[in-house]
Amino acid sequence: IAGYGASSHSKIVGEGSATIHLCNVKNGIAIQIFHSSNCSVKGIRFKNMYGGNFIKLGASKNISITKCYFTGYKKSSGTVKEAIRIEVPDNKTKMFATSWGKNDKTVCNNISIKHNTFNKLQRGIGSVKYTSKKYNKKIKVIANSFTNIDDNAVNALNWKNATITWNRFDN
Repeated sequence: IAGYGASSHSKIVGEGSATIHLCNVKNGIAIQIFHSSNCSVKGIRFKNMYGGNFIKLGASKNISITKCYFTGYKKSSGTVKEAIRIEVPDNKTKMFATSWGKNDKTVCNNISIKHNTFNKLQRGIGSVKYTSKKYNKKIKVIANSFTNIDDNAVNALNWKNATITWNRFDN
């Protein structure tokens, strides 16, 4: 699968006390959204990651993550880990390691991350890989709360036309 040709018009919606607890399983990832379009994640509590990410996005467009709560991590050796990671898949960065998806350098476009809470994490949202001349576009980080973040709240590496506004940062 290449481009934005995988899942489309998918919703993952939590009601009540819906929780995805990674139980500090090493390199665990709760949700992966790759080569997808028009998908949303709303109202879910994510707990206790260890060396992975709660949500990993790559090669996707028109994605919305709203009213979620992200908390807790166990530090692993190596790089800093994000609650929400946004990357461009290519063969050099090896960001997308599955048999069904292509490392075709498709960028993320129009990603909305609004009204979420990030608490007791290494990093809230970010990208860590660089793909030459390919930029994730229109990433909107709006009205989120970041508390007790050990590294940085938002790491906007290789983003273009991003909006980061109306967020709260404590400690």
